[in-house]
Amino acid sequence: MKHKDQYNDPRWIVKREEILEDRNHTCEDCQSTDCTLQVHHGYYELGKMMWEYDNDTLWCLCIECHENWGEMKRMLQEEMAKISMKNLQQIDFLLGLFGKMGKKSKTFTPLFNKR
Repeated sequence: MKHKDQYNDPRWIVKREEILEDRNHTCEDCQSTDCTLQVHHGYYELGKMMWEYDNDTLWCLCIECHENWGEMKRMLQEEMAKISMKNLQQIDFLLGLFGKMGKKSKTFTPLFNKR
């Protein structure tokens, strides 16, 4: 199913309303309530449908904050593309030390094991 078609799927409509109600129809960034709200996915995984994400990875945002998050994500991805594999390994190690992931990153570790 194409991404744009998922917006009209009853499973997404139910999930979206669940998120909006759970967050009291309030933007989680600016706390606005008198605006159009959107549900933002914190990340995307290839092959996963919009409604298959855990609720704690979905955010209720107003249009302006959603656009700001999108721009920040784009900028972060651009900067991450400049990080060397060695530096990425150091970041992965530090994330593990600080307990952000509980152990070494499942995302980056397989890349290192290919060498």
